[in-house]
Amino acid sequence: VYVAERHILPHFADAEQLTHADLQEFFDECHSNGLSRYSINNILSVMKLVTAFGAMKGWCDRIDSPLRLPPNNRNAVEVFDINEESRLISHLLSRGSRMDIAILISITSGLRIGEVCGLRWGDYMKERQQCHIRRTVCVSYDAVKGHTYLLVNHPKTPRSQRTVPI
Repeated sequence: VYVAERHILPHFADAEQLTHADLQEFFDECHSNGLSRYSINNILSVMKLVTAFGAMKGWCDRIDSPLRLPPNNRNAVEVFDINEESRLISHLLSRGSRMDIAILISITSGLRIGEVCGLRWGDYMKERQQCHIRRTVCVSYDAVKGHTYLLVNHPKTPRSQRTVPI
């Protein structure tokens, strides 16, 4: 729903016909506006579902011909060198706010931000210096209310439920 309301409807709400050229132009525009390939693929998935439903109802044709999607140009990620990491850890330890501790846990354990947010005191085993990853927190969108909310859930795969050293 979010993808349709945010990206598709503003562009195609008044369109009476949808051609392959219209779609290609739309996806090129999405790319030139800075959307990532991941976001563009999500929009394409929704468009395929919409046109499949429309074709089933006799309203339009399905998207069958391939669209030219932008290249996956991910920039190289810069990482801290050992001195920068040490300075950051010292800074976080000196302040000690909840946010600082969360960042510190993420840096030193390799946990994703959603996994850090899902931690509870019962997940931490001090004597073994380990944490159990049993849940994750993500942001979800409520289209009816028009706002986002936090969703606590189990990790996506059984392998994501794990014990990590702290």
